[in-house]
Amino acid sequence: MVHSTTNPKLPSYVHPALREHQPDLDRAFDAYRRLRGEGVKAKYLPKEVEEPDDSYQSRLDRSVFPDFFREALAGYAGILSEFTLSSPPATFEAATDDIDREGNSIVAWLQRADTLMLRDGGVWLRVEMPAGQASSSAEEVITDRRPYLVANPRSQVINWRTSVEDGREQLEWVIVREEDEEPDDFGVKIVVRYRMIGRGEWTLYEIQQEGKKEPEAVIVDDGVYLGADQNPLPVCPVIWYRADEGNGFGRGELPMRQVVEHCFEHFLTRSDLNEKRRRCSMPVPWVKGRLARTGPDGQPLRMAIGPNTIVELDENGNFGFAEPSASSLSDQRQGVLDVEQLIRSQTLGFLYGESGAVKTATQAGMEGAQTESAIKRLALRKSSAMQQLMAIWCLFTGETLDPGAGLSMSSTIFERPMEAADVDQLQKLAGGVELMSQRSAIEELIRRGKNRSVTSVDDELQRLVAETPEPADEPGVNDFGAMPPE
Repeated sequence: MVHSTTNPKLPSYVHPALREHQPDLDRAFDAYRRLRGEGVKAKYLPKEVEEPDDSYQSRLDRSVFPDFFREALAGYAGILSEFTLSSPPATFEAATDDIDREGNSIVAWLQRADTLMLRDGGVWLRVEMPAGQASSSAEEVITDRRPYLVANPRSQVINWRTSVEDGREQLEWVIVREEDEEPDDFGVKIVVRYRMIGRGEWTLYEIQQEGKKEPEAVIVDDGVYLGADQNPLPVCPVIWYRADEGNGFGRGELPMRQVVEHCFEHFLTRSDLNEKRRRCSMPVPWVKGRLARTGPDGQPLRMAIGPNTIVELDENGNFGFAEPSASSLSDQRQGVLDVEQLIRSQTLGFLYGESGAVKTATQAGMEGAQTESAIKRLALRKSSAMQQLMAIWCLFTGETLDPGAGLSMSSTIFERPMEAADVDQLQKLAGGVELMSQRSAIEELIRRGKNRSVTSVDDELQRLVAETPEPADEPGVNDFGAMPPE
């Protein structure tokens, strides 16, 4: 059942700010999934006029959506994953290997959150707590009753309400659209529910219409969020982690919207190019002055072409193959390359610049400053989001949050990756001599996370010494100072 998204009396009502961006969110979602799903390709590759159904389906099957968008998201998320926790609460640090109670570490969980933030322009993060209350500290340890983190995509949180306190906008509540599986004989059925999360409480709604003229919201479950002091939580345990610097919860543009648009442009252009190449690669036979041959029924026989057949012609007849002109293929192929260049210029290739390009010192410096500024803004917003999550976490556990709690981003995220050609050029400029000591090389590998087996340079050097084989015994001499007899 499709519930109304414009009826303000139902929990399925969608906030106008989300409704404005929903078309872009749908396109970004389809691009991220590489148009996987029944009928998704057909939405973006329409059928031509008078095109037969079987030909259209074959064209859809041959068309491949590019992977630029998903790879770009993975690249950005990988850069932002170079961090360490700064002064986290003790219980938070103890839970970093399973921060969401689904087996994901804090690094893996934040990578997914960063991916959703960059894909959709923002992501809703919240701190959850198992229902009920433990009777003792021992029960909390045995049942592993503790807070955990949840990330909801932008489209999943369909509505929210805010208020202004002390000049700051605060969340009053959000509504999360949930799809739950319930058994249906030997199968399953999807039931849509709406969870309202507010200050110190939550309510789960279903929309029912059986036997009623108008649909209505029915409460199927509810509960409270109790802090460590056994009082309802004074805040809504949800934060808005956004990509841009826009104001307001649930608002903000999609930072990679143009990349998505160019991916669809590449999909259409390359599909057209492949169809044209396919047709131009199929020469059409032609015949002039062919002898008429008929079968027993008097009907003309079909002409067969192959290594074991002949074509009978009249006098001065001729036979050959006609190939369509492919003069426009090169121009269309260049168009595909131009689209790929546009995509690269808006992803990581733009941040770090083209590795093969020759640049002046000014150009390299400007690109470096732009790179550092772009990533630093994302890193600051990520650190702020983590600090807010830790603050809510401490409301559940009763711990005191350190003023410097949050994330500390690695300094290497601002550096352009050094390639083999860069190292080779430095080696040549130095006259081919060794430019790095063994200790410095090990330190660099550890700093960049390439050697995770040890935590210090001395440990690795000790391992190298332990693995060095003992030298062979030198030949001795006898008492007379001569070599021993063989």
